[in-house]
Amino acid sequence: MWTATAGRTTARSTRPGTTLSCPTTPTSSGCNNMPPGGRAWTPCGRGAHAGMSRDAGLDPLARKAGHHGAAGRGSLGASLLDFACPAAVAAALLCFTPWDTALAFRPDEGYELMKAFLVSRGHNLYGAFWNDQPPLHTELLAALFRWFGPSAGLGRLLSIGFTILLVTALYQVTRLTSNWLGGLLAVILLASGTGTPILAVSVLLELPAFAVGMAAVWCWIKGRRSGHRIWFVVGGLLFGAALQIKLTSALLALALVADWLAWVWWDRRCDRRDASPLPPRREKANDISRTPSAAGGAFILASALVFTLVSLRWYQTGTWTAFWHSHFSNGTYSVAAKDLRFDPNSFKDDLALVTVGLAGGVLLLSCKGPPGVMPAALLVGLLLVHAVHRPFWDYYRLHFWIALAWLGGAGLAEEWRALGWRPDLGRSRSKRAGLLWAVCAVGTASLVVFVPPKLGTEWSRLGKASSASDDTGLQWLHQAGGRTRWMFTSDLIRAFWAGIPVPPELAIIPAKRRWSGQITPEEVHTALNKYQPELIIIPDSWLETFRLEDLLQNEYRSVSVPGFGRVYQRVMPSARSPRE
Repeated sequence: MWTATAGRTTARSTRPGTTLSCPTTPTSSGCNNMPPGGRAWTPCGRGAHAGMSRDAGLDPLARKAGHHGAAGRGSLGASLLDFACPAAVAAALLCFTPWDTALAFRPDEGYELMKAFLVSRGHNLYGAFWNDQPPLHTELLAALFRWFGPSAGLGRLLSIGFTILLVTALYQVTRLTSNWLGGLLAVILLASGTGTPILAVSVLLELPAFAVGMAAVWCWIKGRRSGHRIWFVVGGLLFGAALQIKLTSALLALALVADWLAWVWWDRRCDRRDASPLPPRREKANDISRTPSAAGGAFILASALVFTLVSLRWYQTGTWTAFWHSHFSNGTYSVAAKDLRFDPNSFKDDLALVTVGLAGGVLLLSCKGPPGVMPAALLVGLLLVHAVHRPFWDYYRLHFWIALAWLGGAGLAEEWRALGWRPDLGRSRSKRAGLLWAVCAVGTASLVVFVPPKLGTEWSRLGKASSASDDTGLQWLHQAGGRTRWMFTSDLIRAFWAGIPVPPELAIIPAKRRWSGQITPEEVHTALNKYQPELIIIPDSWLETFRLEDLLQNEYRSVSVPGFGRVYQRVMPSARSPRE
């Protein structure tokens, strides 16, 4: 078991007469510099003589020594909350949002729905089908479409499932960092972030990728606490899957690397003092908590395995080229550098979340213990990466909301708990204690006063989505659908709702594809001659970009349709078989 005596932390093994120790120095706030892997640290302000925190869990060191502590027992209320928190989010999204009737929560939903629709009809995701994103989410959604039929509601149910996973993972990693209250606060803070509720029900890639990635982080922390290899392997498998949903989930590696480095530092620190708190190696043959290289290796190998298998199964020649040029070409960077840069001013509507997150980070890191390393490293890394990388899309703010919610929930919960144990801290005359008390007061005030209204505002946006049944343009497409085998359009969401496929070569034409020069007028003309779509509904700017004026004048007639404006209908019917 761990005991703290006169600035020295001692690990007592289960063997009589065996005592192994590693000297530590309690910080001024009362936090012990315990091993980062074990989470065996005392909360800020509690003092070294109070022992482990309530939610310290089964630290690999304490567990092997036969000591389970208060956290090992747990409480029924906390166990129920582990289930109730994600269940409440799921019930709210399913019962109080128009997930099955809204035409579109975001315009870019059409990309993912149309990709999965075409894949479910037998088209390969890469090759002639241009796509600059990994395949896992699209293939999963396409499989659901094959089994149950294509529908926007089914795609949003899948997104809600990933949202539940993200909520569960964030709650758990924050609970393991502090306690159940910290996990609950983190979920509330995340939900208050601009755009988070809409992302929770939108068929997009960002939230699913980070949901699976955060589940991998959760497994990593579980492995650090228990020392069992299986957690690192499962975490690696999940992280590899997250990368194959969207490559931006690699940003979560910032937190993992920071924790691993802290682990290595502690390991070497004990080695230098020649007083490792661990029992002899032969007594821990099945425990890798003492070997960060083995844990990291298991995690990386499992990630590489999943990533490689998915790549071999679905990637084709030119896939990586499309990825690279779409995101890192000079054309993409030059355009995005002007209008799509990361701007901290975009956080002005989320000052409450930012304030609570930063306050929580200060409070958590003031303990000079390991729990704040992961979310703090994630936040700093995000700032550095997004300050350099272009473009910065609005839904990338989710990355910051996760880090800030993690910091805010854990930091405030720890400080409140410390004040509960040591109410005299609030009356302390030391400058440091007074400063931390003031930071806690500011964070708490922001949480209580500003976060609930912001949460209500974000939630109300979900109800403003227009219903598909009331859309005049979609009604017209339903009438024309029986005579339409293909359509070329930028309005993919309406095409999907109408069940009309778009030629695979022309289905995904985002701004990045045009900026990077990965589509030319000749390629557009070739695809149109191949599929001969009965309908063309595109913005006027595309007419000039792809030089379509002559083609439309010779083979199509222009009609005005409510909800669309100008629509081009093919004059001469195509001789191709229906639904080719």
